[in-house]
This record gives sequence, structure tokens and C-alpha cells, in this order.
Amino acid sequence: MSADKYTDPKLNPFIPAEPGDHTDPAEDRAPFTVPAAVVARRIAERHPDKNELALAGHALVKMADGSYKVNGTPMAELSPSMLLELLNALR
Repeated sequence: MSADKYTDPKLNPFIPAEPGDHTDPAEDRAPFTVPAAVVARRIAERHPDKNELALAGHALVKMADGSYKVNGTPMAELSPSMLLELLNALR
């Protein structure tokens, strides 16, 4: 698998260059968030035929089953505030 802008630390500032870059081990397990507007745009680009309500419903289902990931972290594991921000961005 080749590296791309979503998985290569050199191209993506939202993921650490090395797994042990943080002093707190809990931070290594925490999701690295990206702006909700970016995630919402990606979802909308993948499903241009869906309206806003359908996109929000689709995103919720995919978040719940772990299909959508942000930098490798299933969206179901993201904070409630991030999920709310994402749903607002989809409107």
C-alpha cells in the first residue's frame, strides 16, 4: 500500500511522525481530529447524489458501525463534540 495524504505523516499534519511522539501514553491512543468541515466535505464528495439529510443519516450509520475513520480512528470513538461539529458541517 502506498502512502498518501491521509496516511503519510509527512503530508498530513494531523498524525504524528512517530508513534511515541507524545509524553502521555493516553495521547497516543487518542484520535487525531481533523476539522469537521473537511470530513463533511469528504463525505459529500463521495456521495454527490445524496441531499443534506441523507448525508447526515448516512454519516451517522457509518460512524456507528465504524466504517468511517479519521486518520485510522473509527468515528464512533471520536468525542461527542466532534460528532456534533461534523453533523453541523453536513447541514
